[in-house]
Amino acid sequence: MSDENCKIATLEGEVAQLRRMIDASLRKEGVTKELLGRLVGIVEVLEIRTAALEGDAS
Repeated sequence: MSDENCKIATLEGEVAQLRRMIDASLRKEGVTKELLGRLVGIVEVLEIRTAALEGDAS
């Protein structure tokens, strides 16, 4: 696996993990909108970076 493919796989894994964290947070009581907003922002940035790496790798 090339270095670019490893980076893409790592970022995709991080995005999936953050999505699971957000889903779990939504199920818990006392989750603040601020925390959810931060997590969603992180996920969006990772998705953009992953898409950019995928574009560079092709």
